Amino acid sequence: LTGLDLWDSLIRVAQASNEASGEVVGQAVACCTKAILWHIARLSESDADKTEISKVRRMINLFMEIAIGYLDNPSKRLSYESFLSVCDLLVVLSRHLAVHLPSLRSLVYTADRELELKLTNYLERRVFVDDEEEEEEDENAKFESLHERRTQLAAFCKLVIYNFVPIRAAAPLYKYYIRSFNDFGDIMKSTLAKSREINRIHTARMIAQCLQLCYNELEATSNGHVEHGSEGLQAVKELARRLNLSFGLDLIKIRGAMVAFHSEGIQFCVASAAAA
Repeated sequence: LTGLDLWDSLIRVAQASNEASGEVVGQAVACCTKAILWHIARLSESDADKTEISKVRRMINLFMEIAIGYLDNPSKRLSYESFLSVCDLLVVLSRHLAVHLPSLRSLVYTADRELELKLTNYLERRVFVDDEEEEEEDENAKFESLHERRTQLAAFCKLVIYNFVPIRAAAPLYKYYIRSFNDFGDIMKSTLAKSREINRIHTARMIAQCLQLCYNELEATSNGHVEHGSEGLQAVKELARRLNLSFGLDLIKIRGAMVAFHSEGIQFCVASAAAA
């Protein structure tokens, strides 16, 4: 099949979510990703023709629009394949492509803030789910489900640790750090460690933003009034303690990060008081 260009057939199936099952369309989405990667590999092996590069750019734009649109699809298989495809292509089409292959600079595709939020919203809906929310009763099915959820989380965390999306994009995910530690603790700890290596200050700000999200959610469920001794507030405090311990105990080394963390907190309190 190497000599065949199956793109037109694949993209038609990928667009047929109203006519075909989620399983079939999901496989088409996965195949479209491989077709794009094949085209990029072919362009990188020879002097790229501008017409061909433009064609591949149109393919990328069309496919990403379709795949991003499927993140909200009720079919788990279709949304799963779409999420992984988007994450994989964000890695391949990152700014590093322009560095290593300047002729393919126009193929670079970066995530904007809207896409970052769509990816994290997807993870909150499909990955950070309680065990009782899972419908599978069979142990093998539960194990497979957990494996797929870990794969999806790892795909997004890869974007963070390689700086393809800003560290702040991970803030919504760390709301689940404690409650999902048994399932995803290793992935989240590793991502936190890599984020600190990239930039301690940005990581501290991300943690502060995570805690702000937790507090806002708690406030929303408490009719705007959070009791100081409430179980919910104690859970937020424990999350703050656990996340900040990850910076270590060398106060001189982490001074800048702690200043950034507390500055974010002060600004949040001032803004909340002004809005009250």
